[in-house]
Amino acid sequence: DDCSGDEQILIATEALEQLEYWKMSPHRELVSSGAEAYCLAEPGRQYMVYAPGGGNVKLDLSGASGTFRVRWLDPRKGGYSHETEVHGGSVQTLQAPSGEDWVAFVLRK
Repeated sequence: DDCSGDEQILIATEALEQLEYWKMSPHRELVSSGAEAYCLAEPGRQYMVYAPGGGNVKLDLSGASGTFRVRWLDPRKGGYSHETEVHGGSVQTLQAPSGEDWVAFVLRK
């Protein structure tokens, strides 16, 4: 059996446990980037942003209030970047740790 990708399935499963993903839906209009970027969100509460090429991604939190914690997941190896904070009420720039693919988890505190 070819088991390639099994590790990434485990990484994804563990990452999704921190979200109430069933409340989220696609919101590509909330993200912009020099390259591709995708967003699943429950606006105002939880956001998952995928940046296939890393870099900077703008996340529109203008309709949200409060403080959000941000952690970047390395989908290749697992593990997270250090936690930072952003605030609702404006568009925020999220910077991926490298030029590879990363997933940002932006959760209201």
